[in-house]
Amino acid sequence: MSDTQRQSLAERHIQTFVGFVIVGVVGWVGFSVSDSREAIARMEATIMSLQQQLSDMRLQVRETTADRYSQASADRDLARVLKEVTENRRRIERIEGR
Repeated sequence: MSDTQRQSLAERHIQTFVGFVIVGVVGWVGFSVSDSREAIARMEATIMSLQQQLSDMRLQVRETTADRYSQASADRDLARVLKEVTENRRRIERIEGR
């Protein structure tokens, strides 16, 4: 065999090896993309379930706290009571002062 034949034979073997490597890499990338799609689909389903649970929990909190005595109501009632106490003190002072 001549040098050119040996060189072309070696080149063909190298090209075949490089071809197998490229096919392997492309196959691995394809498998990875497919696996990633499945993982994303599972995460989407989980996220939708969590969104529904969050919505249900918000509704439960609203229903639970709707009949509670809030801080704003307490502040409003306290201001009204203090106003009435102040008015009653003035009336008592006017009555006793006479």
